[in-house]
Amino acid sequence: MNETEVRSRVSEPYTVLQDGECIVEIIPSGDAKIILDNVRNSVMPTIIGHHTYKTFRRNTALLDLVEALLGHCSDRVGFSSEFMRQLMSGRYRVGIVHIRPNGDALRLGMADVLRLEPSEVVLMRRLRGGGYLDGLGIPKAEGDLAITCTSLGSNYLIHVYTDGSLRPKGIYANVNTPVEFTGSNILYVDLAVDVVKAWDSGEVRVVDYDEYMSYVKMGIIPQRIQDRVSDVMRELQTNIGKLGEDCLSRARDLMG
Repeated sequence: MNETEVRSRVSEPYTVLQDGECIVEIIPSGDAKIILDNVRNSVMPTIIGHHTYKTFRRNTALLDLVEALLGHCSDRVGFSSEFMRQLMSGRYRVGIVHIRPNGDALRLGMADVLRLEPSEVVLMRRLRGGGYLDGLGIPKAEGDLAITCTSLGSNYLIHVYTDGSLRPKGIYANVNTPVEFTGSNILYVDLAVDVVKAWDSGEVRVVDYDEYMSYVKMGIIPQRIQDRVSDVMRELQTNIGKLGEDCLSRARDLMG
């Protein structure tokens, strides 16, 4: 028997037999992953986006090849940017993965690509009928669409809900950590709080703020991110109507 087993036989109830370990699960944001990329690059050639690309992936043969080539390139930033552009080009469908602050991953399904570039992401999803649009209380009909506009590194996504003829119903702005692209999915950590507006209404509402504050009180969302959330919420409350109009207009242009 080892020492701990011996002590367990002779100790009083509730005696500490051995100090345990504190295990903490950390959900790194896109910014944090770039820091990890840079740390790894100090040891071996590492593209910017390495840790994002490895999210959900087991086969990293392409990444290994690219980083072997990076070892012969003097422009890491340019090389990494071109790799991301090539990774995003020619894709017709991508997934949207929405990670909650508690670590749960919610897949919003596959979206049709209208535009997929680092500086501009425009996607379209077809919704099932029944129920109501998130945060808006507007009934969902079969054939309704969700147009999503964002860009890599953005702290929000704009979702414009329309009917099948692109007649708008409402706008839902999701506040999140910087948007990432894994090679097949748009990825972000949802920060619980959102801003919504029915299309024909002048009222702008913040929803799920209590849920956001519960994560703040638990210490899950650090002060640096809280400050960013406050800034993003102010921007969205002021500009959500214009952002929604621009998103819908862009989708119409891309769809011809």
